[in-house]
Amino acid sequence: MKKNKNKRKDSKLKGTKGKYLKVKTFLISRKTIFDFTRFAFSVFVIFLLFFLIQREKSDADKKSVLGAASVSTYPYKLEVKEPILDKPDITSKSAIVASTKMKKFLYEKNPDLKLPPASTTKILTALLTINEYDLSEEVLVPKVCTEVVGAKMGLIPDEKINVESLLYGMLVASAGDAACTLSTHKFSSSGFIGKMNILAQKIGLTNTNFTNPIGLDVDESSHVSTARDLYLMTEEAIKNGVFRKIVGTKYITLTSSDGAISHDVVSTNSLLFEIPGSLGVKTGKTDRAKEVLVYAYQKHDDEIIIVVMGSDDRFEDTKRLLKYVSDNYANF
Repeated sequence: MKKNKNKRKDSKLKGTKGKYLKVKTFLISRKTIFDFTRFAFSVFVIFLLFFLIQREKSDADKKSVLGAASVSTYPYKLEVKEPILDKPDITSKSAIVASTKMKKFLYEKNPDLKLPPASTTKILTALLTINEYDLSEEVLVPKVCTEVVGAKMGLIPDEKINVESLLYGMLVASAGDAACTLSTHKFSSSGFIGKMNILAQKIGLTNTNFTNPIGLDVDESSHVSTARDLYLMTEEAIKNGVFRKIVGTKYITLTSSDGAISHDVVSTNSLLFEIPGSLGVKTGKTDRAKEVLVYAYQKHDDEIIIVVMGSDDRFEDTKRLLKYVSDNYANF
């Protein structure tokens, strides 16, 4: 009896053990499947990441190659409209239109032809002045400077006036008496001109040489520049806040240091008054140079610089070039 009881007990234990083994086997098989699934998923993720990285690298390589062949790597892009319209009919012997953001020329006509720059010379005269002088410095006007030919602001011999006021007179009204006074303040005339030409070389003006700070037709063979160089000069100049503010001024009243003498000056750049977005810059005109204009225009975050030299109508030529850019570039 006791023996049968023990057999039933053993049988019960075996049954329980069997069930336990089945459950354990089931759990192990589920764990194996889970581990395998997790492993397979990990392999898939690694493969996917590798594929994406390779594709991104390939795209980057393509962009790099395209960028190397491009004029500019700046992300801003002027999209060209189709078809490209005919280039405008202008009277200028030389001209250039450039985007300062893209560092790209949008239009060129004899851009490296050496021509007299006339009063656009004063752009570099101003840059050198800003580098060498303090704006509040008081300057004594020499008699010889009041006798220069061309545009003047009406300075009087021995008048005392500060550097900033002379810069306004020179850049807004194209005053030759102001340019002359600034050039003789601390240096001899030849010394100032020498510094101008050194500065021109530093900026990278390879086809420019100046013989006077005003832009007069004094030396017909040596006082020259090009549309490309005037663009580079202006691109450098408008980075300076003082220059940028002055060339965008339409009119201003300037006074001598003691307030006894006043000078009303009005911009010679008519486009400042006509076209919204105009930043101004500098006009020029002599018999030999004909009409010259360096004009800057801002739209969105880009700045367009237009240079015309040897023109019969600088303002009309500039407006036609601006329209050409507007008509041919979709996001301008």
